[in-house]
Amino acid sequence: MCGIFGVINFNGQHVDKEKVLSARDILAHRGPDDSGLYLSSYNHTSIQSCVALAHRRLSIIDLSPSAHQPMTTEDGRFTIVFNGEIFNYEELREPISSKQLAVSQNQFRTNSDTEVILKLYAMEGSDCLKRLRGMFAFAIWDDKEKKFFAARDRFGIKPFYYLHNHNEFIFSSELKAIKKYKNGLTLSMEGMDAFLKTGSVPAPLTIYEETKALIPGHWLECQMEDGRWKMKIKQYWHFFDLVGHPELVSGSDLSLRFGSNRRSNRSNLNYDDETKKIIRNSLLDSIKAHMVSDVEVGAFLSGGIDSTAIVSLMRQTGHDKIKTISVTFPGHQLDESKYSNLAAKKYETNHFEYRFQEDELINDFEKIIEAMDQPTIDGINTYFVSKAAASFGLKVVLSGLGGDELFGGYPSYSQIPEN
Repeated sequence: MCGIFGVINFNGQHVDKEKVLSARDILAHRGPDDSGLYLSSYNHTSIQSCVALAHRRLSIIDLSPSAHQPMTTEDGRFTIVFNGEIFNYEELREPISSKQLAVSQNQFRTNSDTEVILKLYAMEGSDCLKRLRGMFAFAIWDDKEKKFFAARDRFGIKPFYYLHNHNEFIFSSELKAIKKYKNGLTLSMEGMDAFLKTGSVPAPLTIYEETKALIPGHWLECQMEDGRWKMKIKQYWHFFDLVGHPELVSGSDLSLRFGSNRRSNRSNLNYDDETKKIIRNSLLDSIKAHMVSDVEVGAFLSGGIDSTAIVSLMRQTGHDKIKTISVTFPGHQLDESKYSNLAAKKYETNHFEYRFQEDELINDFEKIIEAMDQPTIDGINTYFVSKAAASFGLKVVLSGLGGDELFGGYPSYSQIPEN
């Protein structure tokens, strides 16, 4: 993951460079490999820098210095800060290169997915989002039109928070950077209520009154119109776009494919052979896409169905050397090392165990709270598995997160369509 941060001062005031750098570096844990800053004005006559884009980089694709961010097009018009990974970036390079040759534009300077987004947006604007496959949150400044554009991936895997008022627009990968820049924010009672009810803070709410989260599958644009800065947000993707069959969206009977009794126990669901084939191929395709990286890709392995399936699929896609990680609880009834070791042996992985000790939770508690950014019931789990991955030298790790939601792993999920 990388960290992105930026500011637009609508009132024409000069951006405080030191404050921007200070806020950016709050995100250093997200991007320890490199950092950068871009400054510009929002009109063609001002010599003051009213726009700032800042970046902290975690190098995953194209590890060279040429993939430094913020990244600007050759003509100086578009500048991007990007957090995420575009799985199909190599497929997109060829048609982009062909179009560039047709108009005698420069070819790619890097092998990064960042440059692919930048050039694709320069050619297609917001329509480029339809062609991106991956997880992303990015912001682009158009220095010719003096327009700001930002987008978040379809499922909101990558975060994008912002603060917007009549004086300024501030965005970041984490709320703590905005809080640092603004010298404090006000606790949101609505955000807190949502957390207590659901275990997380759903977008567009955040834990602070002044900030919002860009909703997944949406883009945001800021531009001056009739002498005033205006912001608009638009949805570019909907969950039902996945279905591709209007009759399913309109409420057709899914029982023929997914079992005759929706209220039945999930073990009684009957998937026909065609459905099984579709699911298997989709999972294999997804794993192949997630393996696109210039650094080693590992996997969390608890020994449960979800994580074991991920490791099995990694092996089936031809990934020979697999590094797996488990967090274990020696001597405790919650310890699942028996199952993770069985799975590791089955798939011949290079398996590491992170032995969790009780006092570690107490000693790291303040770091855990700080790492959460805003409250979530999964924060402690995420902290320790991420700490384990880092201790074994991994930047990228696959997990079975989301399996229960997709396949009804808990009874509550199978009841959702009824409510």
